[in-house]
Amino acid sequence: MSSAGLLRFPTGICSSLVKDGYLDSRGAPIENIAPEQACLKSIISGYKDRNVFDVNKTGLYWRMPPKTGIANYERGGLKDDKARLTYAFCVNLDGSEKRKPLVIGYAAKPHCFDGRIPLECGYDYHNNDTAWMRGNIWQEFLANLNEDMRRQGQHILLLCDNCWAHTHNDGNYSSLRIEFLAPNLTAYIQPLDAGVIALFKAHYRQQFMRLAIRRDNAGITNVYKINQQQAMELADTAWEAVSSETIANCWKHTGICPASPLTEIKYAPPEPEDPKAVQKDLLRQIGLDGNSMQPNVHPDVYRMVDALS
Repeated sequence: MSSAGLLRFPTGICSSLVKDGYLDSRGAPIENIAPEQACLKSIISGYKDRNVFDVNKTGLYWRMPPKTGIANYERGGLKDDKARLTYAFCVNLDGSEKRKPLVIGYAAKPHCFDGRIPLECGYDYHNNDTAWMRGNIWQEFLANLNEDMRRQGQHILLLCDNCWAHTHNDGNYSSLRIEFLAPNLTAYIQPLDAGVIALFKAHYRQQFMRLAIRRDNAGITNVYKINQQQAMELADTAWEAVSSETIANCWKHTGICPASPLTEIKYAPPEPEDPKAVQKDLLRQIGLDGNSMQPNVHPDVYRMVDALS
């Protein structure tokens, strides 16, 4: 049987560079990062920037309240609400293509969609009993991406992690070259892990906070208990807020782009922002004075801002 007829399982694209295996991302051998960057640069150099893509997924706990400052709103076990959706994002190197997120939930027809399925509302939505990525969803994602690229007359490079669900037959996707990133180095070299997903979540939390404040103003007792459709609408707004420039910069930060010099990766924490400046900015964005507490605004609004900043 030819290799094209074999089901492909995740492996590191430059696994020959690694002798003793990889540790987890918190303790990955630093000496393996530069060779992996060089290997990826060599592969990426054969493609135009717009034809190099990264795909990655994350769990979105869409109804989770802020960690602190919510005593007045914690009712009926809401603090421990673990409602989750999985979001998979796909972006290209120059930021010119930010594809519609793939969303995975538990229910095929969430009640809040009034008998419709999310697909009918424009979402690339899937469901299973774990709300995580599975092989059939991954293969459908690849098939749709492959068809899009075939119609455009493009052949692209797609980078992904080595999740167990990422099994596929390369021969089925003539317009894609799918390459697995080295295990346990994705925290250092995967573009979507370099700030794109974190920024999406920050925008989501900001939208979630704004909605909670509007619900409080409307007299709703449990301000955080939104439904899945509301959460997906907030997530759409959050994803729209992630700019192409930010995406391109995150690619460059990984040191895997041919146009950028190899980057020495150091896992030092970033310089913290001034908390008071962050709080004032958040308050300004929701139409409040960031300099002093206003008597007509519930104190928990300020505590929520403090928690989110």
